[in-house]
Amino acid sequence: MKIGSIGVGHMAGVLVTGWRSQGFTGPILLGPRNNDTAAKLAKAWDCQVLDSNQAVADAADAVILTVPAKLAKPVLEDLSFREGQLVISACAGPGQAFLQEAVTPGRLVISLPVAAATRGRSPTLLYPDDAEAKELLEPLGAVF
Repeated sequence: MKIGSIGVGHMAGVLVTGWRSQGFTGPILLGPRNNDTAAKLAKAWDCQVLDSNQAVADAADAVILTVPAKLAKPVLEDLSFREGQLVISACAGPGQAFLQEAVTPGRLVISLPVAAATRGRSPTLLYPDDAEAKELLEPLGAVF
């Protein structure tokens, strides 16, 4: 599975660190927005920084949204997702209705991982229940 992260800040760092430290060896694709953080993650955790957020959405099987709430609308309004593509929002703030509209025809799942994901110990909330999202997030800790 190819994981893509749109938004490369603190939460993306937590998730990338967690997946890699728990043994995930598949491709992790990063958006270019925060170049310094993206470059550090790419070097430390064998990730690839792509030229645009759309390139991440196009190449990834599952996309994790970790942009700050105030940037969700401008970032998402220009993106398109594939039919049924898993899009997991770890954005605090944007409402479910807005996110659902923004990712359609993708499949929206909302999650709330915490910093303990770096050690595989995050109690992560997930809504709605989605087997693929759960499998992706379980290495980071218990999924509820």
